[in-house]
Amino acid sequence: PGLIIGDDLAADFPQWHESGEILSMADIIIARRVHSGEAAYPYPCAQITNEVMEISSAMVRERIAAGKAWRYLVPAAARAIIMDRRLYGLSDGQDAALHRAAESGGEPPGKAAAAETDQETIIRVEQAVRETLSLERFLHSRNTAVMAADLCRRFGFDPAHGYLAGIAHDIGKMLSGAQMLSLAKKDGRPITGLERKKNSLLHGRAAAVLLRERFGIHNEAVLEAAALHTGGGPDMGPLAKIVYIADKLEVSREKVNPALRKMCYSGGALDSVFFAVLDETVASLRSRKLELSKETFQLLEKMKAGRKNP
Repeated sequence: PGLIIGDDLAADFPQWHESGEILSMADIIIARRVHSGEAAYPYPCAQITNEVMEISSAMVRERIAAGKAWRYLVPAAARAIIMDRRLYGLSDGQDAALHRAAESGGEPPGKAAAAETDQETIIRVEQAVRETLSLERFLHSRNTAVMAADLCRRFGFDPAHGYLAGIAHDIGKMLSGAQMLSLAKKDGRPITGLERKKNSLLHGRAAAVLLRERFGIHNEAVLEAAALHTGGGPDMGPLAKIVYIADKLEVSREKVNPALRKMCYSGGALDSVFFAVLDETVASLRSRKLELSKETFQLLEKMKAGRKNP
């Protein structure tokens, strides 16, 4: 057996109560919490080269005490334990209020609509995403989910739906091309020539089918948002636009125009933000001589026409 501790606690381990007995019972495994490299410790241990994340139990405890969003900071399984055992001072009243809000940690009652999708379903989906995707892809998905939930609050939509669509949008990413194609055929839409040539473009459509078949999710806005996050579509709804924006601009994305991120929270209308992100995305694709899908081209033309004729 092994005991994993953070490197912020590792130096003081010899002073722990009965630390010698702990050493005789388990291997000590040190994970990075503060330092980016290995350090020397006066006891046998192994060190993990994990990504350093600015999250701590103290942060979770403080946010719970203040009635602020906290659920997005921890894995689904840990979140369920905190809620079940009422850890960190979580009260029944707080839990009931937050249960009705977004999985991303929505606002208390009166500030957000009750989620149509229950918390347990979102936890199951997030756990499946964590187990299916690489760590880097999972972190991208969770960052997308958090940003989508934030944008839903800003534009007046249910943040639980934004979080769910965001956390699940890439769940089909690790499938083979043949698996993506097989799933996408079930959504009733034709497979385009570009999608047949490049099956990876179907991972959003595959994700939507997985959400419906594996998790019993039938909310059309959530399914559309997952399906269209890659190339968009001329008739996409507001939630799909929000997830498209979040996917392209979430905090771990590199080389993002900071003006676009600022625009998301500066008071502009949803379509204005969406058009700016879409226009820059299309420009980037064209600069790399990548082929645009028919749906992306139609969407861009429709958005341009709308700007000319408000």
